[in-house]
Amino acid sequence: MTSLTTDNFAQEAERVIRELRESEGNDRRKGSNSSSSDVTTTQLRNMLAMTVELCADIQNETSDKLNEEIRGQINYLKIRFVYTASKETKVRDFIKKANILKYLDEVGDSRNKFILFSRYMEALVAYHGFL
Repeated sequence: MTSLTTDNFAQEAERVIRELRESEGNDRRKGSNSSSSDVTTTQLRNMLAMTVELCADIQNETSDKLNEEIRGQINYLKIRFVYTASKETKVRDFIKKANILKYLDEVGDSRNKFILFSRYMEALVAYHGFL
């Protein structure tokens, strides 16, 4: 598991979605009607919407270092993801496989890292619809 970079975030998103789709296919071949890793587009878009909303605020910041209020909002975003994951096994599996909590932790106080995380979330949604 590597850190997200501007060079690898799209490839990482594609890899995650491909692995989820392969896992889903294996579950179907074993006779299961629904894979625990089969996160819906709506669930993905809801996570993306939360991320994009915060990203809009962050892009308006002039400093490369995020202030305490924004860092608190990022922590709250993480809690919202954890809460959603606690209610839905398929979302929990997706969040784990996509390393979303790890990548959120890596943001720290970096404006650029959060913007990169937001792009990663967009890439996950895009590949989910494309593959």
